[in-house]
Amino acid sequence: MKLKGRYELVVEYELPDGNYIPIRDFINFFLSDNYDAIRELEMSLDDTYIFFDDSNYGILSTMKRYYPFRKCFTTMGFVDRDYKIIKSRELLNILMLMHEEARDLCNNEKEYIRETKLKMVID
Repeated sequence: MKLKGRYELVVEYELPDGNYIPIRDFINFFLSDNYDAIRELEMSLDDTYIFFDDSNYGILSTMKRYYPFRKCFTTMGFVDRDYKIIKSRELLNILMLMHEEARDLCNNEKEYIRETKLKMVID
């Protein structure tokens, strides 16, 4: 009998609401798929109809793999159930912080993964 095993480490990012998302999805959300989202939100802070979707007035993607982000921002009260952005300034602050973390994670991904592996072994 020939058996083959593979150990795979999945490193995840903790969202502000306590849920986790794979770091690849986190990096893609901020640096690829929503590259202009923060600037767009910044420019429309005073608009009354800003939606968290991919319509003409949309700010962020509603792709299925980004559901944890939508859920997080809805849970935190930044977005209502129709995905209308209620607290745009607070959402902008969180998005800017997360964007900086995504950029840092992208630039130093190998070091963070190594650190996570070491921490996991020690624990």
